[in-house]
Amino acid sequence: MRCFYLGETEDLTEKTDDELKSIVPKKFHKSLITKPPRQAQVSIPLMITKKMKMELSYLGHSDKEISNMTPQQGWDLLNKVKKK
Repeated sequence: MRCFYLGETEDLTEKTDDELKSIVPKKFHKSLITKPPRQAQVSIPLMITKKMKMELSYLGHSDKEISNMTPQQGWDLLNKVKKK
């Protein structure tokens, strides 16, 4: 969803309908040609990294448990602890 900013209410109260109608296309056009800010993307590794293994071991998971985890499971466990 994309939105555009028309202006502050205080600044627009004195505008006539015709003035507002001329502002809208300019603001709308500007919002269409301006790229929205990129959201940070998080990529899950294809395999459990050494760092992940070390962190999972520190959390009490055995080597056998870690070797049976998918990268997604390891990632989720680590992020659950980091969010607390």
